[in-house]
Amino acid sequence: MKLIYVLLLMAYIPCASAQGMKSANQDFCKQIVKDTSVDKTTFDFFSPYDRFSPTPMRITRSYTTDAENPYDNFNIVFQIMNPDPDNNFMVNDKGDRVEKEEKQIVIEFEDHTKIVNDSIDVNHDYSEDKTQSMRYAYFPVTDNNFKDLSTKKVVKFSLAGHEQVMPNDSTNSFQKYLECIKSYK
Repeated sequence: MKLIYVLLLMAYIPCASAQGMKSANQDFCKQIVKDTSVDKTTFDFFSPYDRFSPTPMRITRSYTTDAENPYDNFNIVFQIMNPDPDNNFMVNDKGDRVEKEEKQIVIEFEDHTKIVNDSIDVNHDYSEDKTQSMRYAYFPVTDNNFKDLSTKKVVKFSLAGHEQVMPNDSTNSFQKYLECIKSYK
């Protein structure tokens, strides 16, 4: 009788684990913000985001089924907040203060591999309350880099040499959001 109980328990654990994983993935997908145009040709998807408490990464995707103007913009927005609202991204140019032009993103994974792109523009802005400055970049998600981004943990990234370490608990959720948004089409 004990043997039967042990065998049943062993058979149940993988099923319960698979159900739990399926449920967890569905929970992440339910958190995605979706917006569809009135004519049902343009679709926008966003991972959860609080503009008053920005996260280091967020996932966005916007695409259309309009055959005349097709596009599919699938991006990870990497952003670094800095408590110094001036954070030296403004420079003097002939007496005027202008935004510095910066480029380069480096994404480092847990296995020490990296994605480096020297052509990505780094943009600048201020937090909603203007107490912090922000560097951010839109990194395109492609078929070539999707596997790395969705299966390897991002441990840190840098924008124009300014580094951000990823909170360990965040990386898993961003991988799930990435997978959810990729599946919408």
